Amino acid sequence: MQPSTSYSVILKKYEEALLSGLSEVYPDETDHSRVSNILIPHFRNIVQKVTSEVNKINGNSVDYDSFSVGLESSLPVSPFREIYEDAFVVIDIIREQFQREFFGLHKNRQTEVLLKNEVLAGYRKLLADKYFIFDKRTLLLMRDPKKFLGQFRNEPIPPYENGTEFVSKVLGCRIKKLSLLHIDEMMKVLQFPDFSEETKRRLRLALMQKGIVDKKTLKQLTIKGFAEMQFPPFGSGLSIASVALGERPAGGVNGLDVYDLNIIADELDLPDVYNKDDINETANSLEYYELLFARHGIFNYETLMAKPVNWYRSSDADFSPIGKAGMFFAVILGEPCGSILIPTLEKVAVKMGFKKPDKQEIFQKYRNILSSFGIVDRNTLMSKTTTWYTDTDFPPYGKGRALFALILGQACGDITYSLLHEVADKLEYPDRKTSYLEVLANAGVFSSEELFKKGTRWFRRTGFPPYGKGIRFAREILGKKFPTVNLAVLSEISEYLFV
Repeated sequence: MQPSTSYSVILKKYEEALLSGLSEVYPDETDHSRVSNILIPHFRNIVQKVTSEVNKINGNSVDYDSFSVGLESSLPVSPFREIYEDAFVVIDIIREQFQREFFGLHKNRQTEVLLKNEVLAGYRKLLADKYFIFDKRTLLLMRDPKKFLGQFRNEPIPPYENGTEFVSKVLGCRIKKLSLLHIDEMMKVLQFPDFSEETKRRLRLALMQKGIVDKKTLKQLTIKGFAEMQFPPFGSGLSIASVALGERPAGGVNGLDVYDLNIIADELDLPDVYNKDDINETANSLEYYELLFARHGIFNYETLMAKPVNWYRSSDADFSPIGKAGMFFAVILGEPCGSILIPTLEKVAVKMGFKKPDKQEIFQKYRNILSSFGIVDRNTLMSKTTTWYTDTDFPPYGKGRALFALILGQACGDITYSLLHEVADKLEYPDRKTSYLEVLANAGVFSSEELFKKGTRWFRRTGFPPYGKGIRFAREILGKKFPTVNLAVLSEISEYLFV
């Protein structure tokens, strides 16, 4: 459908909605005529401004929020608002709905681009954290492709059941049997470079663990000795050689020679000779500590804090050759760390240069993820069933429960409507009172007088999406259970929402 056609349809729909809303608020013909004469021209003026702006940009992205603020400032002020308060409630609601639909396509285009980039970054991070895959070479050359494919198919990549499900999500299709063709297509979607600087840096760190810090120390090794040496977490020297050379040597170990070692050294930017003092300094450098952390999938603040404190106290937290976590942290901090607590991890993060993510930035990502499912405020969040959240996948975070645990900062059990309200609060969606008022406004109730005019029978029989029939909606508003909606209940609702 062409934009101009959409605009005219939207304009007609919301102008009719505005007239209908005013009729509800002002049943008296004289009052209705007086108010309409003021507000209808004003509404058309708003529409004209919106239409003009969208036509001017002709379908390109729109700074919706800034433009919305501009429209807010164009609304008449006193004495109009004081005299016609109820009418302006109507026009504000209709204008808000109009703007949402009018700009929906343009705003969604922007959101989709941002969301796609965030999702792809999340997928890349999962591969980096679990398999140390940063580019095409680390994916295809660091291990035997046939063995890797068989392992990748079935091994869990949380929150995904296995590699096949993971690639299916990335490609957006169902895969019955994962093949190298699917892997190749996945690399294109994830926009993997051929050989990244991050891979070079991590390979240099892996070599450093074995005392290989320059071309001289590399060439001191025999070809076979280097090829069979283990460089965790990347595997053998043959694996490192394959990544650096850009191909697996024909004949395996027998396919390597001294010339290849020179190429490996050049590809990894190894110096000719490393100063001895620099070697000692490097062995105690942050880069060296990063490698020891990386063995346990720890790369940044989030992954450091994601592991329970008890894990760092356990025998699993082995950072050899330095030792267990307590000794390792003492070396990093330059002082005994005592019992490992959350503040200890915070200090380690500072020393390591692990930047603590900005809270607003993180929560905006969560809001963007939810918005891709049409969830943009408290009411749309509540409109989905709890089962829907349990079963729905929110890449790259996993199912609803996993996403909500991140938002709330704690593990969550069953998803309930109470928990959804907690999520809405954390995401700074409009407060409950505002949401309830919007629901009532959609049902034609804009004031206490209008609520009592509709009456208890109407309230009981009316549906108030997303909350359901009146009894359920009333219980939601007041936060308690009662057998029916009577005048006493309406009075409580009125006092809470309109006073």
